[in-house]
Amino acid sequence: MSSAVTNQTLPVVVSAIAGDISTLTNTPDDHDPLGLAFYFFAARYSDYKNENLDYLHDVAKLWVQEKLNGDALSPYLDRDIGALALFLFTLKRYCLCSEPSSQFAEIISKHAQEDTGLFRNFFVSAISALGLMAACPTSDALLKLEAFLKREIAQRPRETFNDAKNLAIAYLMAKEWKDSELTSFLIQESQRKLKGGDLPRSDRIFPNFVLVSEVARLPREDQAFVKRSCEESLDFVKTYSLEVSYPPELVDQYSTDVSLSSAGMEGNGHRSRPRLSRIMLSFSLVLLRLYDKAQMTFLTREVRAQNVMRGSLYGALWLGVAAGLFWLGAQLGLPYDLKQYYPAHPLKLLARLVADMMWVSAILLPVFPAFIFFDRLVIKGQDLGEVSLLRQSWAAIKEHWVIKILLAGVLAWLRTLFP
Repeated sequence: MSSAVTNQTLPVVVSAIAGDISTLTNTPDDHDPLGLAFYFFAARYSDYKNENLDYLHDVAKLWVQEKLNGDALSPYLDRDIGALALFLFTLKRYCLCSEPSSQFAEIISKHAQEDTGLFRNFFVSAISALGLMAACPTSDALLKLEAFLKREIAQRPRETFNDAKNLAIAYLMAKEWKDSELTSFLIQESQRKLKGGDLPRSDRIFPNFVLVSEVARLPREDQAFVKRSCEESLDFVKTYSLEVSYPPELVDQYSTDVSLSSAGMEGNGHRSRPRLSRIMLSFSLVLLRLYDKAQMTFLTREVRAQNVMRGSLYGALWLGVAAGLFWLGAQLGLPYDLKQYYPAHPLKLLARLVADMMWVSAILLPVFPAFIFFDRLVIKGQDLGEVSLLRQSWAAIKEHWVIKILLAGVLAWLRTLFP
């Protein structure tokens, strides 16, 4: 997807959102507070400036203050609590609002249970947890919701993420928790759902949001898949959004015109299309912005060249460390000649063999990061930092330490037999 096509899709999405917001004549209670909360979140998360979207800042602050100060929630508790949580999360995290909001924890405490979360609903529980993380991070209600959410992800992942939008919300939680393992799992689950072929096109926005957010961590071939998948999703949004039948500038000017209703479209000879959900439109805006920013990561020749140089240099340095350890051991007389201790001195034989194994293990240790750095940066083309690569190296060492010790023993013995 060229930048020109991206620039065509963005006005369509913004026009759809702005046209929807323009129908807000009173308070969010008379509209859809959760949908408006997602519009507000999308604008702030993606740092998109628009007069209609900026208007939601004052709407959000006023509505949140009213609800926290005792204004009754509607009978649709799950919707209103979710909206309140997402408004709070966005105001606290991205608008740096410092107004007190401890009452929110009291509202959640009335309904939250450790075994069922909020209303047995992962989506609302997760949004509410985000709100509590931003507004009341030490509350008991947050502990209950986190216990429920982590258990659902660990024990019922397929059922939980059967609703694709839960992937997007869980990703936001993983970022708040700084949970790299959960983030990796969500990347894998998003890839599985997109490659499975049975995910409706209308739901592909959400796993694509996860993948494009982490695209720099992915191998080169997976980056190409993410690029294609994002383009397909954005094309779907542009094609099937109600407003796409009209030029963006016309929609912006006449966004409240009756012809934008299904009946009006059909009466004017246009094929009727259902309006996309507000949550999907919100994440479409976020996806557009992230996709645009990721153009440098899908990867440019300069970035690839830098990664090849980094991977080759670090790989050579780690192998140099291994060579230095080999030379140092040789200066100390390692490996020992085990033949002189067999079979007369079995204890000395064992002690010398252990010393040889420790020496070879030390030599093998830097081989792991040498492989990881070269494999990730040069072969797979991932754009990862040194800290992340060192963590992966340490994880590989911990995972394969038994094999490393056995290999060290075999190499130590062979080095003695064939000096």
